[in-house]
Amino acid sequence: MLEVRNKTAFEVALVPVQDKQGDDYAVVVIKGTFCWKDRGVPVPAGEPVPILHADTFHGEPGSSSLRYAADACPRKPGTDVALVGSAHVPGGKTATTLDVGLRVGPVQCVLRVVGDRRWQRMMGLWRPTSPEAFRTLPLVYERAFGGMDLTHADAAKHSGEPRNPVGTGYCAHGDAKRLEGLSLPNLERPGSPITHWKDRPAPVGLGFIGRDWMPRQRFAGTHDAAWEQERSPLLPEDFDERFHNAAFPELVSPQHLQGGEPVRLLNVTPEGQAAFHLPRFHVEVEARFSELRARHTAVLDTVVLEPDSRRLLLTWRAAVPCTRRFLDIRCVDVHATPA
Repeated sequence: MLEVRNKTAFEVALVPVQDKQGDDYAVVVIKGTFCWKDRGVPVPAGEPVPILHADTFHGEPGSSSLRYAADACPRKPGTDVALVGSAHVPGGKTATTLDVGLRVGPVQCVLRVVGDRRWQRMMGLWRPTSPEAFRTLPLVYERAFGGMDLTHADAAKHSGEPRNPVGTGYCAHGDAKRLEGLSLPNLERPGSPITHWKDRPAPVGLGFIGRDWMPRQRFAGTHDAAWEQERSPLLPEDFDERFHNAAFPELVSPQHLQGGEPVRLLNVTPEGQAAFHLPRFHVEVEARFSELRARHTAVLDTVVLEPDSRRLLLTWRAAVPCTRRFLDIRCVDVHATPA
């Protein structure tokens, strides 16, 4: 009987997966939950967050953005960095615009947060209203550019923004029924404001993006009739493992982070700025088969920052090859030591 012996303070799960060549792997997922204070060293939290075996959403699945990408997934070729939280004007004040951002080691992203605006017809032209003041705003893709336009009488002309179908501000035809009162995005890229309803800026955010969103979806490969007849249920030959990286593209580190990297946060806490270093652990997995043992060093491939609760989630992963031998695994030992 397969036994997983967790000798860490973290959550551990064993996930059987198969790659596009049909080779089997036992993927060991190790998830650590930490709490942190400004410029302090994050320490293990008393209540660990469980490993998620499916994506979770901010609202209704399929019509809202991802809150957390599933932990139980195959190998990631790089490290995802994501932030789940809100923009905060420092000191409890109000503002109509605010820059927010994060930097973790080599990856960084800065967004401009703009108060609520709507399209309004003035002097015969469609113009944005002046932004309203805010103290805090959620950093979700529902507030970034995107959305669906279903107003045309011909359903064949319905369309949406494939990079963010749950966003706001997208209008396909300039129909007054669609534009009047339509919310503009709160999240923009600094220096690239929306000025016309035909503008199609790239959606921006700090959180995870959906499996069927571009550009992530293009890594899923070709699922056509030829694939269904010749390869299914194997993955398509053009499947790219980068599909498993679910962070905003600018927040995916092509090389796995090691731990110990500096973290800098801007205007995602009431204090305005926060800084600390990622915890650094050496996480090792030993798989015992009936005839042999195999040691694997787990890589840090997911970093989730939750500034509103001062929480940090780190996920390490090790893929143990076991083609046609998954049931031969007798025991998996997991160790983690501070590095």
